Amino acid sequence: MAWETRGNRDYLYRKKRVNGRVKSEYIGSGFQAELIARLEAAERQQAEIVRDAERNERHQQAAIDTAIKQHGGKLRHLVNAVLNASGYHQHKRQWRKKRMIRISAPAELSKAMQSGDRQAMQAAMAAYPEAAAQLGNLSLHMQATIAHRMFGDGNRGVMFAVVEHANQVKQQLGYDASNALEKALIDHAIVCWLRLAETETRYEALQTENNVTITRQEHWEKRLAMAQHRYLKAVESLAKVRRLLSAVPLAQINVNSQVLNAGSVQR
Repeated sequence: MAWETRGNRDYLYRKKRVNGRVKSEYIGSGFQAELIARLEAAERQQAEIVRDAERNERHQQAAIDTAIKQHGGKLRHLVNAVLNASGYHQHKRQWRKKRMIRISAPAELSKAMQSGDRQAMQAAMAAYPEAAAQLGNLSLHMQATIAHRMFGDGNRGVMFAVVEHANQVKQQLGYDASNALEKALIDHAIVCWLRLAETETRYEALQTENNVTITRQEHWEKRLAMAQHRYLKAVESLAKVRRLLSAVPLAQINVNSQVLNAGSVQR
């Protein structure tokens, strides 16, 4: 919209493009036209604020998606390497077994970490390797970050309850008795579960808002579908690895310098 002065009066026009040509539509003059112009300016400003907020939110979510994707890619390479080393191969994108198959920080460690002294930290980590391994577990840090982002400092009780529930789920999945590969997959599944819960929470909160744009609605629907897909893939990877690693040769017989497996049992 634009003001045009003709004689001693100002007139408000709206510019529109029709068939490649700009045409002017008369709106009015005086106090009524000024009120219309202010209302449309306020609407444009509000729309710009909403677009900026959505743009910033998309950028933040894209950064989080990139970090999770990189983490999943590294974990996928680790799974492939361990399965190859354990005597498995891929056939038509499926892993198959070959015929012949050949883990709260102590006070001393916390004090050393806070001091920043490299030698002191190395000595403390050597004295408490299990606690040091937990401190260096990036999945645990990511779980704590997601839980804090969901509940913040205002609801720390629920946040700690969620973290405790995640630990119980890990124990139900046999975390302590699992090997290093299975532990990594369990940690990754817990991260994907928390991420899915966070996305579900934000998606449901979106439904209670007024004047939600279609673009924003579609954005969160896509994010929810992606979070569901990642969680299902993480669970599927854990189940697949456990199924593949569960077959143990019952006996091996040497026949003319060749090793043959005589049956197998399932753990």
